[in-house]
Amino acid sequence: MPAAPAAAPSKPSSLPASPIPPNSRWGRRAFDPKRGGDSAGAWRPGTVNVFVGTTRALDDGALAGLLATAVEAKAATLLDAVDVPGTTSDAVVVGSDPTGDPSAFAGSATEVGAAARACVREAVRASLASRYDDEDPPTAAEARYGVSTDERANVFDLG
Repeated sequence: MPAAPAAAPSKPSSLPASPIPPNSRWGRRAFDPKRGGDSAGAWRPGTVNVFVGTTRALDDGALAGLLATAVEAKAATLLDAVDVPGTTSDAVVVGSDPTGDPSAFAGSATEVGAAARACVREAVRASLASRYDDEDPPTAAEARYGVSTDERANVFDLG
């Protein structure tokens, strides 16, 4: 599968997990992978589906930016909370109101993007808290459909 990324993070953005309530289970690597999976030992299906909508009118390019922003926020929140960026079946959907005030961009440095990032972070945390209550989610190795991509890509110069 060909891919041609341009990687130059000269304007990095972060999604600080704080403020985290002092006794929160879902902050800064709260999951201890040594303890492992479901305390009852039973398999429970899981995925992380995120739906983000804005009252702003976004064209296709801005919607693509909002999608990237939401995916980044989901991955950052999950990495912080459970040490994985997602599951094998995640989905992220974005939408906008075509009658709203227009916004040309929806990246993390915009008003729309910043709001989306905060909402996704809080929603993913709330979902983890409601789903796992007093137990930990399984690690990739323990999960029934968990995967770890160990394959290496052949990187070459296009020039």
